Amino acid sequence: MIGGASISSRDLLAPLSTPPDISENLYYTKPRIRDVIRMAHNRADPTLPLDALRFLFFLALDPRSSFHPDAFVTRFTRAALLVYVIPARPLRRIENQFLAAVREAEEGDGFEARERYIRTWKADEDGIYHEQRGDEKEVAECLEEVAEVLERAEARDDLEGGETGEPGEGEDEDR
Repeated sequence: MIGGASISSRDLLAPLSTPPDISENLYYTKPRIRDVIRMAHNRADPTLPLDALRFLFFLALDPRSSFHPDAFVTRFTRAALLVYVIPARPLRRIENQFLAAVREAEEGDGFEARERYIRTWKADEDGIYHEQRGDEKEVAECLEEVAEVLERAEARDDLEGGETGEPGEGEDEDR
């Protein structure tokens, strides 16, 4: 709480570009969509109508379902895909679409990738992105693993002279 007002993480994120038919102002003028989202407790759920999901994702009303590159879950999911999944197996279609959607949000260039991801997410028959989302214990354990991998990679870079390949301090430059 800041100054007596409750502030969510969504309030601290810079706004992203949204399609013309989605904005916070329009959200308040569409009671049917607003009521559906409230009944779902501001949680993205594949059973919700597509228009409600679009508002949830684009306006980051559910912090677990956002394209914002600075949102915790977005950063975590991207890191998990890049560090764990890609080295282990090819990405699934929905995972590729997620990365494309976040990249599009960062660049502020159109809405096609984000719209495609929302439709795929809603229709995801495996349910991999519908279940266990927000399981804090699982997220914390995975974050610890990601941190360990990153620390080992940084230590390896320090030993090898960093990303530039130049010798680190105290190393013989003739090597």
